[in-house]
Amino acid sequence: MADRRFLITGGVGYFGARLAEHLSEKGEVVVTSRTLGPEREQWLATHPRITRTDAPPATGAFDCFINLATASAAEAGADPDAALAATRANIETCLDFVGSGRAKRLIHASTFHVFGSQPRVVYREGDAPTPTHPYGAAHALCERLIAESGLPAAVVRPTNIVGAPAHPAIGPQWRLIFLDLCKQTVENRTIRLMTDGCAYRDFVTMPDALAAISILVETDISDPTPMHLALGRSMRLDELAERIRTVAAETLGGGIALERGDRSDAFREPFTVETGRLTALGWHPSLDALDDEIRRTLALLSTQ
Repeated sequence: MADRRFLITGGVGYFGARLAEHLSEKGEVVVTSRTLGPEREQWLATHPRITRTDAPPATGAFDCFINLATASAAEAGADPDAALAATRANIETCLDFVGSGRAKRLIHASTFHVFGSQPRVVYREGDAPTPTHPYGAAHALCERLIAESGLPAAVVRPTNIVGAPAHPAIGPQWRLIFLDLCKQTVENRTIRLMTDGCAYRDFVTMPDALAAISILVETDISDPTPMHLALGRSMRLDELAERIRTVAAETLGGGIALERGDRSDAFREPFTVETGRLTALGWHPSLDALDDEIRRTLALLSTQ
């Protein structure tokens, strides 16, 4: 079989770089990034089957186009109109690759934030988006444009992917709750929650997220209904902090303090997230890899 080719926009970031490494075991991977820097250059130098470009290449064909490059929450909040315009241009490029035959299929990473800030007991895959922030609105636009195109595409809505970065140059993504708690642990030997820790979130580990994308790379998808990339059940933030503290105590030695804030947070009740479409394809998420991903993250931070 000829070596396969994959294109990942946003492929040097937090999840993107791990995905690029994963898919490089199957073939050649081209990643796009607006910035590089020495740490990313060093990472690329250790992965000869991964190459980088500033933008999707003008020539060449790919077995799969994976889009991770929609505007961030900070960018969308700062300038919603510009974020929507960039989002539309980005998704039109993705669809053009598929429509012109330069990519056999598209996998687009949307977000759980299309459901907005109003908590629900169950998040169903067939539910329509109800965004309350420009970030969710931008992703809802992507979902609509993909559905209207009629082209072969799979849309996944990740909740909170947790795991070790492939390299440390992930910028603002270090402020994601899992990474921030790990960073505090290494730098201060204290985990300080900004809230009382009683809010719930759905966390899916990096290995499970990679496994889901691997399935979609091999699967012909004709239904554009978004699939939820989630563990399916929620966890309290203080439970996550305790997992990190326990692993850190074993890995780093000595005691790790845990301090709680006095603020409350949204999502105060447990909830479930439907994952039926991915599980029907043979995907079975769990939290079995969480402790190992904590160890990997702490090890990476300890070298900085």
